[in-house]
Amino acid sequence: MQDEIVVRKELDLNAPVSKVWEALTSSDYTKKYMFALDVE
Repeated sequence: MQDEIVVRKELDLNAPVSKVWEALTSSDYTKKYMFALDVE
């Protein structure tokens, strides 16, 4: 059985929550900043 590996990272962003959420959920942003990742 493999041991579970958990990685956590906390960071402070100088941006409104709405802009951060848009960047994480908008395919335009994810393609630009997350290696062309598609988000559905």
